[in-house]
Amino acid sequence: MKIAITDANIFIDLHHLQFTDFLFGIDLEIYTSHSVFNELNPQQQEALDHHIEKGNLRIIHFSAQELDEMNAVDLPRGLSPQDKSVIYLASKHISLVLSGDIKLRKYCNSVGFEVHGIIWLFDQFLEKEHIDFALAISKMKALMAVNTWLPTEDCLKKIEHWNDSLN
Repeated sequence: MKIAITDANIFIDLHHLQFTDFLFGIDLEIYTSHSVFNELNPQQQEALDHHIEKGNLRIIHFSAQELDEMNAVDLPRGLSPQDKSVIYLASKHISLVLSGDIKLRKYCNSVGFEVHGIIWLFDQFLEKEHIDFALAISKMKALMAVNTWLPTEDCLKKIEHWNDSLN
């Protein structure tokens, strides 16, 4: 099974949509760093607790040596310590990255990491039949209303495609 290193914005969006559980049903091993997990509010963390207990979500704590290695890597300005932890984990586990953060996604693409965001996850949830097209459309619209960082044009194209699939 492929490993996915997940950034906080994915967990936040999935929690808002009440789709958190679906993430653990798409044939990926989900990892994140302790610093990313700490970015989540208590309710978002609580929604993940049973996945941690079941071993579906691995929270990675770094040793002092790993923190030194991570901090020694020359990364572009504007990447947060949490972003750096995602990059470090992705490089160690040869995995894909799940993130909506533009700077993080751009860096991941530049170094050849496979990277996907929330739109890709919607497609995975549809493929696994966790949701149907009507729910995908309504939830994407709801997410667009609260997450101004989403790529609006891509979201609208996806909604149009899903709408066509309904007819």
